[in-house]
Amino acid sequence: MDLNDGQGAGGTEQDAGAGAAGGEGGSGSGDSGSQGGGNQGGGGEASGFFGGAGSGAGEGTGGEGSGGGDNGAASGDNNGTGAGDGGASAEFLAQFSTDRDGDKPSLQDWVKSRGFKSIEDIAKSARDNQAALRDSGRIKVPGEDASDAERAAYAKAIGVPEKAEDYALPELKGEDGKPLLGNDGEPVPINEARLRAIHAIAHRHGVPKGALDATLQELAEADLADMQGQQAELDSKMGELLGKMGDKKAQTMAHMNAAARDLGLTTDEQKALRAALGPERTIEIMGKHGSRLGEDAFVQGDSGRGFRMSAAEAQKTLDERRGNMDWLKKADVPGTSENAEYERLLAQIGQAADRDQARALAS
Repeated sequence: MDLNDGQGAGGTEQDAGAGAAGGEGGSGSGDSGSQGGGNQGGGGEASGFFGGAGSGAGEGTGGEGSGGGDNGAASGDNNGTGAGDGGASAEFLAQFSTDRDGDKPSLQDWVKSRGFKSIEDIAKSARDNQAALRDSGRIKVPGEDASDAERAAYAKAIGVPEKAEDYALPELKGEDGKPLLGNDGEPVPINEARLRAIHAIAHRHGVPKGALDATLQELAEADLADMQGQQAELDSKMGELLGKMGDKKAQTMAHMNAAARDLGLTTDEQKALRAALGPERTIEIMGKHGSRLGEDAFVQGDSGRGFRMSAAEAQKTLDERRGNMDWLKKADVPGTSENAEYERLLAQIGQAADRDQARALAS
């Protein structure tokens, strides 16, 4: 709809004068139905937020005509009341309030600025605007006074899942794209309880699933990289400390391995102990514990700390070791951890046998 088409609705085809156009959709009036009598009229320039206020007047034999800007009303004796130059009639505009709402225009000013000339025009505009808003994919952000339904619709639109359980747990994968495995051959464990707590908080605050899943995945990968870096640093420090022991390195390592077996520590638990205590303290504690096992634990009988391994168990372990040719070769080399283990197993078997013989003699 062109509000500045310059065509007046007042007057007939036989009218001699062309109406004076005023502002945006201005209108004119003349006593004889001709607008501007002597075909002369001045138009004001458009200005202001709601369109230009213009006026035009022409004097002539047909009578005195005047044109009003801002979608003014036009009237003529031959035609009655009508809209001039595309503007709305005064009767139509009178239906709308002239009261302003804060810094917003009054309804009447708004209708005039939009060029609406009927209720149907307003209805069509509302329908088209609603369709355009829907098709654009835009949604309304709920305010503080929004209803539960409005909040739920907004949450669904931005991707918030229905339940906190619908968020995904991070999955750590290796370079081959397969789940990353720990030393036990199982996928690297994650703190699922903590992650589920984060899910519950995120769901309560309306965090979209895609955003949270991606964030937690990146954090998990960053934590893994950090953990691996720290572990590599600890391993390097451990190797450096053991290397400084010279001839005692093999014996110290043997004692530490013995302590780990005695305590039933897995590889991951040993790494955790090393991370908690530090390499130097770990070597000190585990080395001392292992040395006591090899030196005097066995002679204490059942009251001692020992390997907690029977003669039959020690013999079974030794038989299994002998099936490993690489282990067997190293077991004959003094100073190696294999040799230290071999000697301990033999001592365990022998001392267990001695204890059994002593019990038999005492009974």
